Amino acid sequence: MLVVSELTVYSKAYDSWEDCLGTFMQVMGPERFFKKLPLRLSDFDMNSLTYAQDSRSYMISVARYKLRKADVRFFVEFFVPLLTDLEAKRLLWLKQTREDYSEIKAKKYETLIIQIWELLPIFLRQNSPSLASGFAALLEQLEQMVN
Repeated sequence: MLVVSELTVYSKAYDSWEDCLGTFMQVMGPERFFKKLPLRLSDFDMNSLTYAQDSRSYMISVARYKLRKADVRFFVEFFVPLLTDLEAKRLLWLKQTREDYSEIKAKKYETLIIQIWELLPIFLRQNSPSLASGFAALLEQLEQMVN
């Protein structure tokens, strides 16, 4: 699966490649999938031409369209810390001087944050034993983010 994610895909084959990754995600579930292919959103320069592939940010949209069964506990454990990190980086870039496209980088971080939050309804669809505790943990995180 790692090999599939690292392929350079041409535009004609992109939909098939995305479907392949989406099928892996559906069969494995998000926990096992992202353990094998973690998002590396903070590890690369946002202005790099290969950022989407290097960081695997494209998998956010794959998850949005392909993920069906997911547990809110995983969202809290995996995505909330990622959101916190991205928000910190966004604020850092906003504080930078207007040189080196810092405002553009901040906007790109904001876009990733929005895309990840848009995944939350998928994680709330499945009734699981950890739904109540996961939702409670999510509310705690939201309270910290708002205050």
